[in-house]
Amino acid sequence: MHPVTEFDRERNRESQQESDERIQLAVVAALHWDLAVPPHRVRVRVYRGWVTLTGQVRRAYEKSCAEADARMTLDVVGVTNEIECKPTE
Repeated sequence: MHPVTEFDRERNRESQQESDERIQLAVVAALHWDLAVPPHRVRVRVYRGWVTLTGQVRRAYEKSCAEADARMTLDVVGVTNEIECKPTE
């Protein structure tokens, strides 16, 4: 086993960032194709494979569909669903 160098650490950081970006794009695409999730209402952040969903929808069903889409995405470690449900008045 070889000692971990600063170069190795930087390469791992870059690799993780690329992985997070790939996961983010995949979740955004899944949300786009899910007709139950209103377009442009959910934002996606990813850190080390953990997805955080934020935004605002009108129905609890839309919120749960967005979370299910994220959970089913390849390489997602976990999901924090911070989407707010606010029915129209």
